[in-house]
Amino acid sequence: MNLLESISISAEASGGLTYTETATIPMPSSHVLVMCSLNQVNQQGSNGQAQIAITSYVQGGNTNTGSWLTFDLDNITSVTFALTVTSAAAKATATIFTLP
Repeated sequence: MNLLESISISAEASGGLTYTETATIPMPSSHVLVMCSLNQVNQQGSNGQAQIAITSYVQGGNTNTGSWLTFDLDNITSVTFALTVTSAAAKATATIFTLP
């Protein structure tokens, strides 16, 4: 397993507002292990929330959408992550490893 890419994603919204920051990572077609995780969440007011997810990936030329925290798939050419916050500031990490 080799690290292909690791990125940080940040988002902030206050006053009951919601904001989503996205990041798409293109890659050569490969077998990958993809993961994402929240690193830090600071509430800004009551009910502050944050969520990170893999929201889409391209596999064999077909785009698949949904919500995943991790997956291990072959023939992947891009992955999109989304960090959504409501009344919060958050940081998350998206990591992609190539697999044999």
